[in-house]
Amino acid sequence: MSINWSTFLLEILNFLVLVWILKHFLYRPVLAVIARRRAAVEKTLADAAAREGAAQDLEKRYQGRLDEWAKEKEAARAQLTAELDAERGRQRAGLQASLEAERSNHAAAAARAAAQERERMEREAARNGARFAALLLHDVAGADTGARLLERLLRDLAALPPERAATLRADMVRGGAPAQVRSAQPLDDATRGRVAAALATLTGVSTPPAFATDPALLAGLRIEAGTWRLGANLADELAAFAELDHGG
Repeated sequence: MSINWSTFLLEILNFLVLVWILKHFLYRPVLAVIARRRAAVEKTLADAAAREGAAQDLEKRYQGRLDEWAKEKEAARAQLTAELDAERGRQRAGLQASLEAERSNHAAAAARAAAQERERMEREAARNGARFAALLLHDVAGADTGARLLERLLRDLAALPPERAATLRADMVRGGAPAQVRSAQPLDDATRGRVAAALATLTGVSTPPAFATDPALLAGLRIEAGTWRLGANLADELAAFAELDHGG
């Protein structure tokens, strides 16, 4: 078999031309496309990596913020709990103080009520004692008791302080009415004269007093002139005894 060198050379030349054509018009554009695709892919990967880093950073910041919120919430809860405890303590203390004040008020009210009841009972006992004494003295009082009380009244008139004597004189002058002399038993003329003379000496008023009988006095006399009064009788003494030390 013989080789046609001219044909062989032409084939080689054709192949080289084909390779050159492929290299310049096909392979290089393909390489350029592949390079661009590779660059695009690498850029996409780089962007994805950057976005992933940003996302991770954002996640870290978000997680950090969540932790801060949790700490802030815990701190706020602790502060609120402390404030609530303090407020409960203040309210408890206020309630305790109010209860103590109320208890003290009740105790004071109970003490006042007990004192008032005790005073009422003492008053009642004194009044009962005075009534009993009045009944007893009503039975035992005699002429000698009345005479002693008369002498006492005359002594009291003679020893009357000047200011009280002036009050008696002013009441008799202002009222224009005679003094009233009441006695438990009727007085004889001599006794009436003694009383009238004592009043005239004391007041300087010659108008004789008006005499009347009042058995409620039990024994003794009472002189009244306007708002002025002087007594020496068992009824007034018993009334003063009943009111003694009881604010009467």
